[in-house]
Amino acid sequence: MSWEIESVVQSRQNIYRVIVVEKDTLDELTGESVSFEYNEKEGFPALQAKILNIISEKKQKVDDKESKLTTYQSSVSLASAVDIKGGS
Repeated sequence: MSWEIESVVQSRQNIYRVIVVEKDTLDELTGESVSFEYNEKEGFPALQAKILNIISEKKQKVDDKESKLTTYQSSVSLASAVDIKGGS
């Protein structure tokens, strides 16, 4: 997965609406997008920081979901192993 800037539209003087989208490895939209306002006076480092923050937040959510899934799968495997041993 990668994040790319989909569009930047000037909404007011020096204020831009930035839409960042997530794409999969086949470069197709995944449906996930984030938009935010960016003030040109803040400078390019502020824009970079906002985008990196969004990516970091999204990555953390994915990592949390994967961790919960792994914990669930381990619990199911353990329950199955106990069930099999208990049934013998």
